[in-house]
Amino acid sequence: MNREEFEKNMYITYLDEVINYEFKEVSYKSIVSITMRKLDYINILEPKWTELRIKYGVTDGVCLHFNDIKALLNPTYFNRKEKDRNFSIEKIFCLDNKVNYNKLICFYRDVLNILKNINFKIIITGKRFLKPRTDKKIVEKYINTDWYIIFKDHLDNLANYMYNTSYNSESSKRKLLKTKLRYDGDFNLGNKMDIRNAFSQAIANGTSKFNDKFIKECFDNLKFVDKTEVGKCTICPKDCNIRGISHAGNEILDFIALYISNFNCQVDMLKDYVKFGNKTENEAKDIVDKKNILHINGKLILSKEVLKGICIDIN
Repeated sequence: MNREEFEKNMYITYLDEVINYEFKEVSYKSIVSITMRKLDYINILEPKWTELRIKYGVTDGVCLHFNDIKALLNPTYFNRKEKDRNFSIEKIFCLDNKVNYNKLICFYRDVLNILKNINFKIIITGKRFLKPRTDKKIVEKYINTDWYIIFKDHLDNLANYMYNTSYNSESSKRKLLKTKLRYDGDFNLGNKMDIRNAFSQAIANGTSKFNDKFIKECFDNLKFVDKTEVGKCTICPKDCNIRGISHAGNEILDFIALYISNFNCQVDMLKDYVKFGNKTENEAKDIVDKKNILHINGKLILSKEVLKGICIDIN
């Protein structure tokens, strides 16, 4: 296989973790990934995302944290201590401690328009955990962590998608496709070792469905992407007109992961807010709706229906 053919068969996958909710007795955690052809990612998505960043004045080295962008909508946001504010984000969307709501609405709409025209696969792996009552030292000694368990399951789900994409095609030329894994993992990510261990175990022993031979051939490698690498040209040492890979997938996944995974677990979320959060059913529904729906100045920006419209193939 020559280099050109190898690249055609290569995919790229960005992954991120989400704590959907947590109480003293129970928690729900998810890992979400987006997967697409590497050539489409480099030639279509990265340039479009670069144009978006330039349009809104996002300078190189600034990572678009969508939780921090959403936080601007909190009426008491500007009363926060400086350490709890993202001044890089404020510089983009605010002026004199006032949010430019029209600019923010346009920004979200532009993001959604980009996603509408990109072909990618979303995979969500979520699990509800009852917290063990055993002594903490015993738990740490004998029980795999929540993130280890979820990531191992997610690798199985991702491998299943790659397998079906490779071999269930109507094309007579069926070839095993590979994907590079890029995990959103800052240098201080607490569960990095759990993720690395789960990946190593899958490579060595396979997953619940696939043997180690398939996993070795399917997953090209696993790399952790630090936030300092996001939104910055990683090829050129200084400003240039030709943009290199800036890990747009990391920012896009940051945008959709929380909402997508919240939709996925909303039945459990409603029940647990009533049972463990001491909320009425109406109060719980209101909390879940606020987690899953984004309004700006009365305009509906994001909802389950909106995301389904752009992410047709949600697993």
